[in-house]
Amino acid sequence: TRLKLDYNLYGKFWALQDFFRNPNQCYNKVQWKIFSTHSSNVLLAFKSFKLDDLQLKHRKLPDAAADQTQHYFAKFLTNQKLLELQLSDSNFRRYVLLQFLILFQYLNSPVKFKADTHELKADQIEWVKDTTSWVYTLLAETPPDGPKFVESVKHILKREEHWNAWKNDGCPEFQKPSHQSDESAIDDPGEKRRSFSRPRRPKRSLGDLIKDASTHKKVVMGNPELTRLWNLSVHNLDACKSRERDFLPTLEGYFEQAMEQADPSAPADEENKRVNDGNFGWRALRLLARRSPQFFTHSNNPINKLPEYLEMMIKKIIKDRPVSVQQPDSEFSTNMEDIVKVEQVLETEENTVNETEEEELLKGEEHSKRGVFTPEQFEALAIKLAPDWQKVAYKLGYRLDEITFFETGRSTDEERCRFLLQIWAEDDEDASPEGLCYTLEGLELMEAAQVLKEPLAS
Repeated sequence: TRLKLDYNLYGKFWALQDFFRNPNQCYNKVQWKIFSTHSSNVLLAFKSFKLDDLQLKHRKLPDAAADQTQHYFAKFLTNQKLLELQLSDSNFRRYVLLQFLILFQYLNSPVKFKADTHELKADQIEWVKDTTSWVYTLLAETPPDGPKFVESVKHILKREEHWNAWKNDGCPEFQKPSHQSDESAIDDPGEKRRSFSRPRRPKRSLGDLIKDASTHKKVVMGNPELTRLWNLSVHNLDACKSRERDFLPTLEGYFEQAMEQADPSAPADEENKRVNDGNFGWRALRLLARRSPQFFTHSNNPINKLPEYLEMMIKKIIKDRPVSVQQPDSEFSTNMEDIVKVEQVLETEENTVNETEEEELLKGEEHSKRGVFTPEQFEALAIKLAPDWQKVAYKLGYRLDEITFFETGRSTDEERCRFLLQIWAEDDEDASPEGLCYTLEGLELMEAAQVLKEPLAS
């Protein structure tokens, strides 16, 4: 059904924009009466003229035509003849209904610096509440995807309430919830055991890594692969000058086919000549600038075309090319080739060995010199340290949650102590019997320290 529009509805509809622009007018009794009356009339018009998906499909243009005819206007078109078309547009309806919701939230939201007179009466608050639910109903009935659109709007306005409350509180700093509250909420020991992951020893400090690397004349880059690449050579500038880094081809190799085509005894077609290829000529100029000293030689004969210049340079390369001397003995050249191949193989193996050694150097040479724990030592220490295993755990640097993990993971103190020492020996790069002995002596656990000093009989 067509919507019957008159000038009164047209005037009331666009008069609401003044309230949306300046919502403080609603705190005036006279202005509030005008606003509530106009709002009720407009919302009744929206309710009486509902949209459906079928109606929108008939009015919707094809995608190609819609892309070409879509425009953006910074202001609403307020012509009276366009009002029916605007009310038939679902997007336009949503614009207006959203303005109602934003205005209602502003009128009800507590603002720290709001004037005392800017408060709604009880009957006004009740009217705003009823009208808000009415607006949400109209939004849900507006296709397409009305209910989903309503959920999104409610979520956004809820976030705005939190933002307004945060500003009223003076914009306090955000803080993460403490871990103790999370731990206290878990009463079941099984849940605690599952909630804690396996503790990990903290990594070595950056200062220790740099100190160890500097003693071996290495550089730590913060990433294992970058560290390996940076330390392939002691002097990086010398490594850049190596033969493996020279990717430029030789003049003879690059111009080999062009020199064959320039031979008068076997002339080639002009179209098939390499010098007539633009890509070949561009690369040839770059190579000549790097390889040939004659590239920068001044010439009195100007050259207009690149192929002519390349042919001239090819003749000079042929002229300056050293004449190969025929070796009387073919075995000599064969032996030289074998020597070169052997040198290349040795050089490759040497580079591989150097890379492996350099990776192992960063791990520390002292690791191989330190002693290794034996299962017998772990058993003896577990018996000696069982009553004081928590004190040892604190001394080794474990936190409260990690100690709780050890406590819930095993049933007896001996098993907990043995589990603690095994994890510490696996994760700590500096773990050694000598270091643990020094720590136990500091805790005055002399009997346990004596276990590490005297070798146990197998």
